[in-house]
Amino acid sequence: ELLYEKIYSNFIEVNNFFQPNFIELASGLSDIQVQSIYSHFQEINKKNKEEFLDLSKEEYLNETKENTIDGFKRLAIRLNASQKEILYKELDDLEDNREIYLESQEEWNLKLLKILKNRDKSSFNNELLEHININREEENTFYERNKQIFLSSCLKIMQSLDKKQYSRFE
Repeated sequence: ELLYEKIYSNFIEVNNFFQPNFIELASGLSDIQVQSIYSHFQEINKKNKEEFLDLSKEEYLNETKENTIDGFKRLAIRLNASQKEILYKELDDLEDNREIYLESQEEWNLKLLKILKNRDKSSFNNELLEHININREEENTFYERNKQIFLSSCLKIMQSLDKKQYSRFE
């Protein structure tokens, strides 16, 4: 979990760096630009629904496993067969929360649209910052079980790294 916390902390740092610029940019958007952003998000949601919901749970889990292996590759860690087997076994316990995820994305997008449409309000900066703040407590805890499964699997993989794999990661 220490590694996860370190990576997550770095992610938060980068996010916090860009927030002021994002808020400044958002406050200067035109109505047409706001609608264009929302339309773009709707297209993404539609595409995600088609892609996510057309998969069986088994196909979804297999795609998640392959994406996780790809994530390790991006960290310059090539998993061996036994490490992939650990990952496959662990991730089999993930809950299928695709529908909940898609619904929460739609809600998030609608709230963003509402905030952006009211960018003249004095509370605009605070409302937008609160909305985009990924470090806030999640209102829904439906991700928590999957997060723990994912962290556990990553921890087991990190503990199984050989010297060559670990040296690439450092």
